[in-house]
Amino acid sequence: MREFKVVVLGSGGVGKSALTVQFVSGNFMEKYDPTIEDFYRKEIEVDQAPCVLEILDTAGTEQFASMRDLYIKNGQGFVVVYSITSHQTFQFYFDRAVTFGPNHYVDQTASDWVPGVSRPRGE
Repeated sequence: MREFKVVVLGSGGVGKSALTVQFVSGNFMEKYDPTIEDFYRKEIEVDQAPCVLEILDTAGTEQFASMRDLYIKNGQGFVVVYSITSHQTFQFYFDRAVTFGPNHYVDQTASDWVPGVSRPRGE
C-alpha cells in the first residue's frame, strides 16, 4: 500500500490539530491544547487504490522552529493552516514558502472572506 507523508504547519492556535483530528476521526476538538508533535495515520483511496496518509501535526511555536526544517525535508505534502482573521499567521509561512523547495507549492486554499487576509491573497 502506498504511503504519503503529510506535514501540517502553521502558527500556534490557528487550528492545525482541530483540522487534523476532524479529518482523521471526524471528531471536533472543543478545547485548545498546544501540540508539540502528534502523528496520525489515515487510510484513503487515491485513483481507486488504497493508500495511507502519515500525518504529522506540528508545534506552532517558535520554540520548536528547528524541528520545522526537518519536517519540511521529510514531508511529501504540506498543509499550511493560518487564521483568516490574522494576517501575521498567514504571512509567517508564506514569507518562508521558498524553504519548501522547488517541487513543493501551494496548490489551493479555501476560506470564507473575513477582513485580515483577502481571498485573492489566501489563494
